[in-house]
Amino acid sequence: MGINKFDLIFDRRQADVDHALRLKYESVYTDENLRGAYNSSDRIRVASAVNFLSDTLRNNGYQLIGNVKSDWKESDIVKAGDNAKLIALLRDINRVLPQISLEIPDNLDYLSWRKANAVEHVLFDMFENYDRLADVWLWCGEGYAGYALEEHKLDTIGGSNYRFTGGRRSVRFFY
Repeated sequence: MGINKFDLIFDRRQADVDHALRLKYESVYTDENLRGAYNSSDRIRVASAVNFLSDTLRNNGYQLIGNVKSDWKESDIVKAGDNAKLIALLRDINRVLPQISLEIPDNLDYLSWRKANAVEHVLFDMFENYDRLADVWLWCGEGYAGYALEEHKLDTIGGSNYRFTGGRRSVRFFY
């Protein structure tokens, strides 16, 4: 599943929280996306973005910890372990894509709009860094027209800077 980094929300304000609380206290139900309320759709968006980055990097040869839960329902109760795993995976991805403008929050306990903004802003920056990194990866079979590495010669290249991609019979170098 593709993720649009522009769907991430990192411009919440206190006024958004006040609006959501006012609707709650007035018992007003609305289908609008309340930026000041953090619910299952927000958790799904964040988890899907983190899992997308994690899977993409893992498929390109990076060793990362597992994915986070991404099938949240309104009735689900968020556990401290769910939040801790999300933060751990963000830190693990940060190891690969380290040039981010904000710090990853220490935890998501007592989630505030500032922490929610920080997590999604970090994710946005990670997507930006991934886009830059992916632009410099070189597909040897496509970059050097007419030149192909034979499968039996892959073992003679040495080092950990290549990855055999199977059916395509190409090697991808990471710089």
